[in-house]
Amino acid sequence: MNGNTETKPVEHFIDCDEAPFIPEGWSILPANEQLPRRFCGVLWWGVTEVALHLSTKQKNNLQVLGSELCKELEEIVVYPANVLDFLLKKENWHLIPEEWEGVRVFFWGTIYCRSDDYLGVRCLCRIDDKWTWSCHWLDSKWSDHDLSAIACN
Repeated sequence: MNGNTETKPVEHFIDCDEAPFIPEGWSILPANEQLPRRFCGVLWWGVTEVALHLSTKQKNNLQVLGSELCKELEEIVVYPANVLDFLLKKENWHLIPEEWEGVRVFFWGTIYCRSDDYLGVRCLCRIDDKWTWSCHWLDSKWSDHDLSAIACN
């Protein structure tokens, strides 16, 4: 050994083609009913890979129906709930960007259907000192604290 060892950063890969977590009593909409530009394949996790999107309709504390927001996001590459599931593992909390605290980050690449036919999207949020997930329904109003995880251009 010559003493010139180089430390490489740990690379994190997320298989976005695997089935994400499905809460009891829910299902995932079929692929042809998901947003058309959702990210598929393997994602190399890095902060530079993700941006947070806020619709102009949500700015200044205006609220927009989730179904309207869904239509707006059809032209944007959105990340699936696999990314949320990866970040929810306690050993990965350090990978969550600081600017995500205080907002809810939604993963529109996976739209769920509850047994009563409500459509929803899961999000990452911080409650007290713990990262957890929640959900918002498409027939509900979304505020300026409800951001979407999208691919950087």
